[in-house]
Amino acid sequence: MEIIENKSIETEFVIDIICDCCGQSCKTEYGIEYLKMQANWGYGSDKKDFTQWTAQICEKCADEKFDFVKFKKELVGMHGPYKPSKLV
Repeated sequence: MEIIENKSIETEFVIDIICDCCGQSCKTEYGIEYLKMQANWGYGSDKKDFTQWTAQICEKCADEKFDFVKFKKELVGMHGPYKPSKLV
């Protein structure tokens, strides 16, 4: 015989991200679109020793402010990186 008890578990989930450059929402009609940046500074990094910096940037600010950066870009789908199948 099974004895069942219902328990509710509180979960947290992100409902929006605010751009750390312009202060606007990163929400679009397709979901939350943003650039996540992270820097880990080690020993000898001037006044940043052993600190971690993070920022979330909206698409508009990423296009305007980081156009000079040569990001590695790849197509991704719902289930990971996009890998086109070879034609036979």
